Amino acid sequence: MILKRFIKPKWQHNDPTVRLQAIEELSGVEQATLAGIARNDADPAVRRSACKRIEDLDLLQTLSRDDQDAGVRELAAARCRTLLCGQGAAPLPLEQRLRLLQENSDPRTLEQIARHGAESELRLAAIGRVDDQQVLAACAGDDSAARNRLLAVERLAAREALEKAVRKLRNRDKSAYRLARDKLKQIMDSEQAPARVRAQCLELCQRAEALGQFNEWLKDKPILDYLDKQWAELEEQPEAELSARYQRARERFLSAYETYRQANQAQVESAEAEQRLRAEKEGLLETLASGLKSGEEAKLADLLQSSAEEWDQLGSLPPAAEKPLARQYRELREQLEQRYAKLAGARQQAERLEAANLEIDSALHQGKPLDKKRLQSLVKETMPLAEQLAGRPMAERFGELRTQLEQRLKKQLHAAEQKVEHLPERLQQLEQALDAGQLRDCEPLRQSIQADLDLLQASAAPHAKYAPAEKELHRILARIRELKQWRKWGADQHRQELCERMEALIESDLALEQLAHRLHDEQIEWKNLDHSGAPVNQGLWDRFHAACDQVYERCKPYLDEQAALRTAHREQRERICAELEEFLDKVDWERIDWKKAAHAERDTRNAWRAVGPVENRYRKPLEKRFRKAMDRLDKRLSKERGRNLAFRRDLIARIEALSELPDLEQAIAEAKRLQREWHTTVPGRRKAENALWEQFRGACDRVFERRREEQEAQHQALHQNLEQRLEIASRLKTLAEEAADPEALNQGYRELRQAWQKSADLELAKSGYGRAKAAWQQAEDAYRERLAQLKQARQRAQLGLLREKAGLCRQLEQALSRPEPGDPQPLVEQWEAVGALEDGDLQAGMQRRYESALAAQTEGPDRDRLAAEQAANQQRREEICLHLEILSGVDSPPQLAEARMAFQVSRLSGHMAAGEGDPLEAAPQLERDWYLCGPAPEPAMSELETRFERARAALGGT
Repeated sequence: MILKRFIKPKWQHNDPTVRLQAIEELSGVEQATLAGIARNDADPAVRRSACKRIEDLDLLQTLSRDDQDAGVRELAAARCRTLLCGQGAAPLPLEQRLRLLQENSDPRTLEQIARHGAESELRLAAIGRVDDQQVLAACAGDDSAARNRLLAVERLAAREALEKAVRKLRNRDKSAYRLARDKLKQIMDSEQAPARVRAQCLELCQRAEALGQFNEWLKDKPILDYLDKQWAELEEQPEAELSARYQRARERFLSAYETYRQANQAQVESAEAEQRLRAEKEGLLETLASGLKSGEEAKLADLLQSSAEEWDQLGSLPPAAEKPLARQYRELREQLEQRYAKLAGARQQAERLEAANLEIDSALHQGKPLDKKRLQSLVKETMPLAEQLAGRPMAERFGELRTQLEQRLKKQLHAAEQKVEHLPERLQQLEQALDAGQLRDCEPLRQSIQADLDLLQASAAPHAKYAPAEKELHRILARIRELKQWRKWGADQHRQELCERMEALIESDLALEQLAHRLHDEQIEWKNLDHSGAPVNQGLWDRFHAACDQVYERCKPYLDEQAALRTAHREQRERICAELEEFLDKVDWERIDWKKAAHAERDTRNAWRAVGPVENRYRKPLEKRFRKAMDRLDKRLSKERGRNLAFRRDLIARIEALSELPDLEQAIAEAKRLQREWHTTVPGRRKAENALWEQFRGACDRVFERRREEQEAQHQALHQNLEQRLEIASRLKTLAEEAADPEALNQGYRELRQAWQKSADLELAKSGYGRAKAAWQQAEDAYRERLAQLKQARQRAQLGLLREKAGLCRQLEQALSRPEPGDPQPLVEQWEAVGALEDGDLQAGMQRRYESALAAQTEGPDRDRLAAEQAANQQRREEICLHLEILSGVDSPPQLAEARMAFQVSRLSGHMAAGEGDPLEAAPQLERDWYLCGPAPEPAMSELETRFERARAALGGT
């Protein structure tokens, strides 16, 4: 209908109370409406109510500056601060609030955000700009983030605030507590400094004034120099009066001292020379005393030598002065010598331990069996040294080598004991070869069996286990010697065969390489015959040697080529040795890249092994030279390996300690820093390295596991907070479903809304804010819908009661038109039984109509007055009927068409000119006015009642 354009919403009602209620019923999403109310409503209380629900920070800041009402300005500023803290129903993004915070300089806003900001980053930014010492003290003691507490303490400067922070932080945050305690101590020291300086000045003045009282000028002059030094070192400027006092005492003494000096010049010069000598000796004694703190053996040795020469050169003081100084000199020298001896002993112990480490390490890297008895004796002798040097890398290296040695000896013994089982079988093989006359096969078997017996002996295996085998070997060796004697003759036959074969090679057409190999093989076979024990036949030897020379001449080109190749190999090996030695001589071990050095060591060994053979005369010297250089490198690598191992174990210990650190953020930051420090310079065995890495990674995981646990606890807390807020919304929804009384529903809503607002401080997850807000919005919608239903039901009930009372009044009024009014008592009893209306004004109006009708019936009506009232009532009732017919769309009687149109236009024009909505809309009020209106003359009253009921029914009345 066209009239809907003129229907006012409740928040535009003339009554401020109605507008206030309408604001409470507005949805939180109707921000534009709330903004218009806050800017334009004439009533400050209404504007304040709108401000409470606005979420537009720019508008709130404008209202806090420009609104005419101080209460509105204060409430808008408070709401703005709340939203900046992130405590609204739908918090703004943190980045936006941080930007707005940078633009805001209001102290109250900064202080509230510093105390109650939802995010630690937001509070940190506010704390950095807060100047109020009490607020900073509260932040230092109460903020949940360690870095925020520390920043608050850094900005504290007032003594009372620092004292408060120290009390709160004592058992909570060690870092912030120490900082606050130190700053408080500095303030207290600065407060006490003037009194302390004044006391020092008074003492120095008194001591200066006492100089010269006993005419001991030579003793007092150094004292004055000392007092001057103390006066110059005063931490604050002395008072002018005390400064003048000290200068007077000083000048008085110097004047008297100069007089004494001129009178006793020779004596003074002698005394001054004695004082200088004494000072030099005392200085030397101080040097000796300071040398006791040195931990360097070389410096102590130099100090002992130089101090003895200097002391002797200084000469002597008078006996009385010389004796205590000499005694002190002897005592200090004894202490220095003891200190030097202790350091030298420690060095010797370290060298012995290092030598033992090298010997054990060398034994472990050699291919031959370990001598168990010797090495165990070495370990036993070295154990006390390792215990005395516990904690040092070499002691830890000894422990590692000891473990490796024990494992190696255990494996060696196990291997040796396994060989015992096979000795009878191998001895049998040796005897079978001997029975078959195969002396060439006998020798390797004998050497192998002897090596196994040597291994058993070196491994300290029980002699009873291998004694039978040793005895059997001795028996077989006797047979071998006997067989060799018998083979002497056979050897000469074999040599003659070799001569023939070598002579055949002279004319052979074999390739030079094959010929050279044949020459070598035949020569080896000749040598083997020599090694068999058979005496050499000189004639055969000369014959064989001559043939070899001729074959050699044929092979010489090939042999020269091989010799050149071996020479190249020798030069290559010499070059490797030279480069390695040069590197070792020139390398800066303090700045070396240990990883590259370890790779270089491995590459050097591989390169050495890749080089071909060299002449036998060079092979051993080169191998010895190479091993010596590599031992030097290995020693450095081993030392660095031990140092790096100790460093990484220390990192592990420090990270393991972090798992107990109260400040988790600091622990994680420190763990990350220590992770960056982890590096391996010279790796050890892969198994040990893997175990160490697993230990380090496990320690790191335990620190980060704490963060996961705390995050889970925080998540649980956030979940509980969300459940708490959802439970409040659920209670409101249940209340809306079960409430039967609007007053009880409103009271319950106010209580739950207060609980909801208190719970706004609870921290939620980002998704939780929207979920909680939606739940509360649904609950509020259910509450408003239920409240409207209850109010509508109550309104209908009250209208029914009003209609019933109006009917009783109508019956009394109708009785007035009858000749016999009848007894009104039944109607009176019905009136009293009906009960009163809740609306006092309606009840009073109906009571007046009832009492007027009752009085007219019992006392008799004033006909003239009654006629005038009925005429006025008829006019009022016709107007009400016309209003209701316009609202309901029911046609009025035809004769009232012009009146209806004129009345409608006049009423609308008047209300539009006044800027108000059309009051004809208020059908319930028109119905109440109808019931309150007195009687009209008959039969117009019946006709009007018919029109009223028709219009009321069209509007949905019952």
